[in-house]
Amino acid sequence: MRVRGCSGSVHPYAGNRWRARIRINRRQLTSVRRTKQLAISWLRRMNVRKQADESGDEPVRAVRSRVTYAEISEELVDRYQSRGMRSRRRHTPRVLEHYASQLGKLLEYWGSRRISSTTEREIDRYVVHLQHEGLATSTIRNRLDRLSQCMQLAVMYRYIPEPPCRIDRPRVVLRSRPERISELDLGALLDFSARLPDRRPMLIFLLCADAGLRTSEVLRMRGEDLFLREYDGSQYGAVHVATENEIRRTKSARGRTVPILTARLAGELERRERSGSLAARSSMIAAVRTAAGITAIASRVWRPVLTGRARLHQLRRRFASELADGGVPITKIQLWMGHASMQTTQRYITIDATTPAGAGSVLEAKS
Repeated sequence: MRVRGCSGSVHPYAGNRWRARIRINRRQLTSVRRTKQLAISWLRRMNVRKQADESGDEPVRAVRSRVTYAEISEELVDRYQSRGMRSRRRHTPRVLEHYASQLGKLLEYWGSRRISSTTEREIDRYVVHLQHEGLATSTIRNRLDRLSQCMQLAVMYRYIPEPPCRIDRPRVVLRSRPERISELDLGALLDFSARLPDRRPMLIFLLCADAGLRTSEVLRMRGEDLFLREYDGSQYGAVHVATENEIRRTKSARGRTVPILTARLAGELERRERSGSLAARSSMIAAVRTAAGITAIASRVWRPVLTGRARLHQLRRRFASELADGGVPITKIQLWMGHASMQTTQRYITIDATTPAGAGSVLEAKS
């Protein structure tokens, strides 16, 4: 099927798809698209490339050099999908949706910018912008990989002769530790979650902030893991994160027991015990099967209370910092946090110079 004003052709393909073909410089180029309109759009872009290559027309090259990231992003998603079709392991709709959503977040910052005018300084500013949002280093690297793929695709389609700058992935290192969640912000979170009919966010925040549990450990908590009597100097009891026979339930593959040091965590656990919601073999966070589900529950409280992006893992860092402010030895902090290395525990600790020794809220039970 010929397209008016274009060389090349568009034909139906297997699976209700369309295939476009064009010959440029004795080389046959083929592309499979989801719809006929996408195939025609690709064919027209290839015609612009063919016209510039054969005629050397400078105005045409100038138009091509003004291509933006938003214009090339749709092509990038289609290539990702067609590559999954050719491989043995096809991309599921969920994987494609995740890839498109990640690319959409990238376009929120780069969508209207020209690829040819990208500089290393702009990339550095983008990295700092992502760090201020609290994104993990792996997420930042994934965003830069998508940015690099857009540049490479523009070079392949000869929109630009070469990448405008170099994206150095090792440069993506957090220059500062995540901000420490203050007692005022934590109190606001707990007050807001206490007014909700669903008490699960309250329990999640308390287990992360006052017991230092990971999200995956909160997911696997059961009623039989609680010991709500005096234990090892704590009048409130303890939380058995994992026994020696259940080390797979922890990230560090080692069992540990964390004492309950605050009255607010002990009160919430006792309330759930009286209501009968602490079954011995069932999860304390009902109807949640993945750690992402716990994060989704907590984010409903993060967003209206705190400005910016926050993570549950910051509460775990706050737990270690409060213990260090209270004068607890770092070896004991390492044991309660479940770290295999003391260096890891030291990275979690952020000393607050304005807090006097022994005044940490986590240690209110020992004061």
